[in-house]
Amino acid sequence: MGVAGFDPAVMKPTALALNIVVAAIGTFQFCCARLFSWRAFYPYGVLGFPFSLLGGGLHLPLRIYYPAVGLVLLAAAIQMTRAALAPAGEIPTTRPPASVRLC
Repeated sequence: MGVAGFDPAVMKPTALALNIVVAAIGTFQFCCARLFSWRAFYPYGVLGFPFSLLGGGLHLPLRIYYPAVGLVLLAAAIQMTRAALAPAGEIPTTRPPASVRLC
């Protein structure tokens, strides 16, 4: 949407709605396959809500917003490429801790 020139006021709610739909579909599929783990989910669920409110409340100028979104997407693409190219034994499979440390 950024490449197409959409306004950030349109991109934010659209991205939120699409993320909710994708997360709901993924959660449903994991539950159906009996692969859903509350232990792995709760840190993201607990911390995701307040940080999404914080991020949604930020209003950055366009000259900062577009490069910031571009850098985040580029970092995600690099990490996904690294994970896809890594041999199967090199991807860590440790479980998240039962409690979350903030400090």
